[in-house]
Amino acid sequence: MPPYFNAFGEVLTFGVELEFYVPWETHAGTMNKPERFANHPGGPLYISPEELYDFGGEPDNLVFDGLTEAIRPILETIKRGVMADAPDEYAEWSFKEDGTLSSQSSDQIRETRAGYHGWQGVELVSPVLLADRDGFYELLQVIEFLRNNFWIDTSDRAGFHIHVGNGNGTFERFSLRRIGYLLYQADPILAQSHPPHRRNNIWAPSNRFFSRVSFGMKAHHAIAHPPEPIEVNQDPVAQPWWSRWSDPSRRSSEQRAELRERIYPLRPTRLAYPTEPSGYPYYILGTMLRDRDDYGIVHDENSITPISMSDASYELLAAPTRDILAQLLAVGAPGRTYRAAYNFEAYMDEHGHIGTIEFRQPESTIDAAAVVCYVSLALRLCEYAAIADENTLSKISVDLRVAEEAPAFYDLYDFLLDVDLGPEADFLSSISQGDDKDATGRRYLEEIDLVRPRPAPAGPS
Repeated sequence: MPPYFNAFGEVLTFGVELEFYVPWETHAGTMNKPERFANHPGGPLYISPEELYDFGGEPDNLVFDGLTEAIRPILETIKRGVMADAPDEYAEWSFKEDGTLSSQSSDQIRETRAGYHGWQGVELVSPVLLADRDGFYELLQVIEFLRNNFWIDTSDRAGFHIHVGNGNGTFERFSLRRIGYLLYQADPILAQSHPPHRRNNIWAPSNRFFSRVSFGMKAHHAIAHPPEPIEVNQDPVAQPWWSRWSDPSRRSSEQRAELRERIYPLRPTRLAYPTEPSGYPYYILGTMLRDRDDYGIVHDENSITPISMSDASYELLAAPTRDILAQLLAVGAPGRTYRAAYNFEAYMDEHGHIGTIEFRQPESTIDAAAVVCYVSLALRLCEYAAIADENTLSKISVDLRVAEEAPAFYDLYDFLLDVDLGPEADFLSSISQGDDKDATGRRYLEEIDLVRPRPAPAGPS
C-alpha cells in the first residue's frame, strides 16, 4: 500500500483509540464461555488473585498492565511504524479506562463481576504511527493479536476514533481549510458507512447539521484571538511530487463507472441523517439546537434545517485563521461544546494547536480489516483535500451538494471511487450486503498488500 502524504510530500501520521470490553479471571475456567465465542481459540485475561486483593478488588489497572505485557512480544517481532520523536505519552501502545464504558459487563453479555472474573471496559490508544506500510502493519498485528487471543466484546456505547496528524507539526492553514471544507460537505455521504447509533448520538454529532457554521456563524462571530503569523509557504497544489495518483495500475474513471453500476448497492433515496426533529433523541434537540439563536437563526422546534451548504462552505474557505475554522466547525456554543463527527477542536487556540483532526463516527470494532479501512479512509480524505487541483475539488463539491438534495444522484461509493478509495469502497459494500466478514477482510488486506510480514530490524552482530 502507498504512504499517505501532506501537501508538501511528507508522510502523514495517525493514531487510533479503540473502545471495547475484555474478560478477566483469577482462576482458569471460572468464566462461562459466551455462546458467540464458541469457536474462538482465546479466552479471558488471567490476573493474579493476590494482586487483585492488593488492589482492593479493582481489576482495571491489572487488566491494562496485563494487556500491555501481552502485546509486547508481537511488537518485538516486527519493524516498528512509530514516528520518530513521538511525544512520550504517544510513543507506545497503552490501555486505559474510558468514561463511556463501565467496569461491569456490556449490554450484550449481562454477566456481573463475581470476584473471580468479569468484563473490564478498555480504551486502546496507539502510538503516533506513520501513514505508511510499517505503521499500518503494526496496527494490523496488534488488532489481530487481541482479537485472536481474547474474547473481546464491543458495545453500542463504545466508539473507534482516528486521529490524523501532520507528523511533528500541524496542518498549515491552506490544507486545514480544504480538509474542513471537504469533510463538512461529505459528512452526510460518509454517514452512510456508519450504523444509525453512531450517526445519531451526542458523542459524534454531525458537522453539517449541528456545527456553528451550519447555524449561521460567520468568521466575525468567532472569539477574538491574536492573529496567526502570515504563512509564506509555497502553494502546496503546485508541488509536483504527487504523481503516484496517475499510476496506471489505479482504476480509470471508466473502470470506476463500470464498477459502480455492477457491484455496488443501489443509491439511497434519503439522507443517512434524520431531517426531522422526531428522528433525534431529545437530549440532542434540547442542547444543540438552542445554539442557533446565537447566530441569528430563529429557533424552530419543527425544523433542523441548516443554512445552505454553499454558504457554509464559503465561510469555511474564507476562514482567516485555523482557530476560526475550528470554531466554525465546532458543535455547541463556547463553553458547552461537543466533539463533532469530524473534530477540529485541537486547532482552537485554547487547546494549543496540538495538531490532529479526529474522526469520531466509526463504531467500535476489533476487526482488523475494518480498522485499517477506516484509517485509510481518514488519511486519504485529508491527503486528497490538500493535494487535489481546484477543478477536481470543485467538481466533487458540486456532487456532494446535489446529493444532499437528491441522495439517489450520488452516494458513498461514488464518492469513495472519486477520491481513489476503490478497495475501501469494495470492502464497505461487501460488508453492507452481508458478505462473509472474514473472507471480505482477507480479500481487502490482500488487495492493499498488507498481509505479507516485514522483517524485524537486524540485531547487533
